[in-house]
Amino acid sequence: MKQYIDKLPFEVVFNHIIPYTYSPQPKILLEDIRNYVYTFNLISSIYYNRWIVFWGEEENEDKHWLCNDIYRFVDDFNIPLLSSRNIKIKTMNISRIYWGIFTPYERSKMIYEYWGI
Repeated sequence: MKQYIDKLPFEVVFNHIIPYTYSPQPKILLEDIRNYVYTFNLISSIYYNRWIVFWGEEENEDKHWLCNDIYRFVDDFNIPLLSSRNIKIKTMNISRIYWGIFTPYERSKMIYEYWGI
């Protein structure tokens, strides 16, 4: 990436790119990012401990169960924007994408509905 930036004129970098690096992000976005990281780590840990540690399933089985439960949650609660399952992406990436589309309330609701936490 640096190689491309080095080819840009100094004025373009200084006047149009650098100012964005000093722009603060909206507070609600930062809170959503923190919530995403915290809840995704929590739910990943729960599924790992349940399926890999407790049940002794094969590696990545926890990720498949998480993905399946996200699909089920979307279907059960009619979450918009997630009705299509035609996406061909790795299971963990789908889980992360869907988890990112959820609102903080929906993330908490899924954790509570499925795990009572």
